[in-house]
Amino acid sequence: MAVYLGEYTTDSDKVFKFVSLTVGFVEVTTGEIRGQFSQSNPADDARYIPPVWFNNVQAKGRRQNACSLPHTPRFALLWVTNTLYLRVPVPFRPGTGQYDEFFTSLAFAEPKQLVSVGQLGEQVSSNWLKVYIK
Repeated sequence: MAVYLGEYTTDSDKVFKFVSLTVGFVEVTTGEIRGQFSQSNPADDARYIPPVWFNNVQAKGRRQNACSLPHTPRFALLWVTNTLYLRVPVPFRPGTGQYDEFFTSLAFAEPKQLVSVGQLGEQVSSNWLKVYIK
């Protein structure tokens, strides 16, 4: 199963350590970007995801504890075909060198394996925003 463990930095620069990061394929059948999610395998991940990502995560072992984020993280959408993309959590804060290297590597990868690359940003709830009010 393609579940990794890493450090996630939010857009507002809050750091969460030991976060579970699940990579998987999404097949789009109804025209919506959210389709059926199925976990990928490490071989597929290595084929499409740049090395900078793997340098900052580790494979999650069965007995390793990890936390879930209190909000929906940002994801890269690596479109393999017009109806199938690999959804990859992006643990790097926008504006950092790692973030830039991740997306630059995807955009200029040779040979071209992806149809296109997209991103979904963080989504936070009002409960999450209360953290900053206190």
